[in-house]
Amino acid sequence: MNVAQRFSNHLDSKLDPNDIPTNLDTLCQQISTSIAESVDVVCPKTIASKSSPPWENIELQNLMAMLRKEPSNSDLQSEVREKRKVLKQQFYSEKANEINCAAEAREVEKEFQLAKNYGMHKPSAKIHISKEKLSKHFEKHFSMRELELPPELVSPENFEYLKDSRPVVNEEPPTLEEIKEACKTFKNNKSFGTDNVPPEGVKYSSSNNLFIFLTILLSLI
Repeated sequence: MNVAQRFSNHLDSKLDPNDIPTNLDTLCQQISTSIAESVDVVCPKTIASKSSPPWENIELQNLMAMLRKEPSNSDLQSEVREKRKVLKQQFYSEKANEINCAAEAREVEKEFQLAKNYGMHKPSAKIHISKEKLSKHFEKHFSMRELELPPELVSPENFEYLKDSRPVVNEEPPTLEEIKEACKTFKNNKSFGTDNVPPEGVKYSSSNNLFIFLTILLSLI
């Protein structure tokens, strides 16, 4: 039995369709609490791993201590330089892998934060274009220009999609199947709300009791 199925079974055990609260706040609280508890019990926990920076390496520290005693020892100097080079490459290789993993998981904010903090090559502060050229460019760019109005503004009546028509709105309560289909469109890796419910906790659930509770909840709303 996979994790999704065990999660759905745990939700079914927490939500009894024969005992659904009629109070909106109580019902909402019961749904969110059941999902959060099921996620906590069934889903595997992620353990954050912390890699030590290169300067905490014991071998490098010992070499540096020896070099302080013999500062003119050229062999020690070469050994320290080589060790620093290897550790630096190893450190940035690990950070590059973390950035790639964040990119593959579509964790855009984490990806850019890592890339900003651990870029080996910092952006140059050198000015490549004179202030005079920049001023001339932006004066031309922001100068007043005569723009031809698009036909949609000149004759909006000639365009069908611009005509004012009353949209057809389904005012019936949502059905169980509609709610299931809507939940499948939830995006992964989004921040939890105040109810502490991850979107994956609803998206990947096949618990029929959960969707019964959600149907009642949305009908009450």
